Amino acid sequence: MQIWKVIRLALAPLLFLIAFQALASTEHPLASFSWTPNGKRPRQLPPTCSTDLLSTSIAKAQTPSQRQIEMANYFKNCKKYLEFLGDSGLSAIIQQSNIDYNYLDNKKVKTIEITLPTGIKISGIIALQDRTTRRPFIVIQCGIVCDSNDSSSQRWPLMHLFDESRFNVLILGSSTSAEFGIKNKMTVTGGYQEGIHLYQIAQWLKSEASQLNNLISSLHVIGLSLGGSGALYSALYNDNLPHASNDSSRFQSALAICPVVNLEASMNNVLGDSIAARFLQNQIWKTLQRMFGKVPIIDRLLPDKKRPNTDKMKQIVVESSLEFHQEMDRVENPDYIFGSHPKTKEDFWADNEFQTFAELVKTPTFLWSSSDDPVVLPIENSLTITQANHPDSPISVLNLDLGSHCAFNISYGWDVTTVLLRSMILAYSPEFTNGESQINKEISAIQDIPEVPIKSQQRHFSQTFDIDKNSDYFNLSYLVFDPFREYCHQPDPFMAGEDDDCFERIDRKVPIKNLGISFLDIPRNEASAEAMTRWANANLRVRDINGKDLVDSPAPPYLITWSSLSTK
Repeated sequence: MQIWKVIRLALAPLLFLIAFQALASTEHPLASFSWTPNGKRPRQLPPTCSTDLLSTSIAKAQTPSQRQIEMANYFKNCKKYLEFLGDSGLSAIIQQSNIDYNYLDNKKVKTIEITLPTGIKISGIIALQDRTTRRPFIVIQCGIVCDSNDSSSQRWPLMHLFDESRFNVLILGSSTSAEFGIKNKMTVTGGYQEGIHLYQIAQWLKSEASQLNNLISSLHVIGLSLGGSGALYSALYNDNLPHASNDSSRFQSALAICPVVNLEASMNNVLGDSIAARFLQNQIWKTLQRMFGKVPIIDRLLPDKKRPNTDKMKQIVVESSLEFHQEMDRVENPDYIFGSHPKTKEDFWADNEFQTFAELVKTPTFLWSSSDDPVVLPIENSLTITQANHPDSPISVLNLDLGSHCAFNISYGWDVTTVLLRSMILAYSPEFTNGESQINKEISAIQDIPEVPIKSQQRHFSQTFDIDKNSDYFNLSYLVFDPFREYCHQPDPFMAGEDDDCFERIDRKVPIKNLGISFLDIPRNEASAEAMTRWANANLRVRDINGKDLVDSPAPPYLITWSSLSTK
């Protein structure tokens, strides 16, 4: 193992403690640690492990269980390269929480407030590619205490699914957030209720009242962490509520990332004594403080406004949720959700054990978890669904060794996460993929200086696109591997670390107008430039005269290619 990685692993707990202390005292404590993903991974994957192979295997699989097998084999066979320069555990949580994206500076991203039939108000972020094209629409439920005010749980999903995959995206704040509590004078925890919210939002999106129904080719739900519980229950309601017979208002698929499946077991872990648990307890306490004087039950349960111990926190979760359910019994038909809402603590915990209802699900449902998750333990959550991965089951579970808490993009690579999420959506969007076509542009016609001279012993390694604010061209950087460079000691370019001087960089410019891509225009702020950079690195490919990737190739670049996906 290289010395830099040893040092990083050794310092990870210390860095997390520093971050934890900072989070307790300031609004944006880790700005100095922020970073902006560009859609690339630290080191290119070899052709035998390319993300194209992953996307192709997911597309060709015919059933959820076959897709799970293909994905599991990919991560097993390519483990060495996927995990190289990746990170896990507490360090991965820190890195993902400090991803920088001022997404409201992107003119395509807006805040939104949705009022449900019960009068409940839910805030969120909506991102639309345009107002003309029908495309897959993704509803994302973020996790515990996440709201619509620039949460890290909204930044990275927008990057993967909106910037790089060009889906339409709606991200909803959690019903445990201060934002939700203040707007509704109540708060509620658990997928049993958030699943209803998601199901009702699906019906609204498909109605004319939303003025969005003409932009939806297919509808999908994704949940993160506690929001994963909501996504799972929305799949349950999708198939079993009286209104579910109307296919036009249904989700075509559900995806739960590092999901809570058993709420009580997960809450016990969150209210434990680990560093990760204390981090979340601090966030919960900050949320409670924001609700003082604005959410009556919080004032009743914490009259002294002092930080509660973990037992009291758990009591607040139960009692505030039971009050919410009591109100829903008054305004909502009890038959709408399998009888009446829970009325006792025992009912509340039992109704939020999704594994007891899993056999009723028919909607294709995918759970993605990791064994090193310090927050939501798979053995108590995703791995409790015994029906998963059977040949005829609509539910599949991919539990990997690494990923920390929802940080697969840090552990296995940004590009791999984008391709997996995109491919799982497209697997249930045939109306969109049927319009796919590959566009090829000769580099000699679009690049200012087409020639990229390399020596006989060199090989092309990777290509990276980048665009600056107010620029009308992409910077295209070719990274060339040369094993004979003076300080290069690694014969395998895909395992060359940051301290191996094995690469030479060659820069070229590509005017965006020469690509002829209608939705690309000059970015007028940093957020738009960053989004264009991510799209380019996720979608543009440089190939040789035979149409093959330049990765590990001595051939000169000849084409820039990309896939055009559209549906009427």
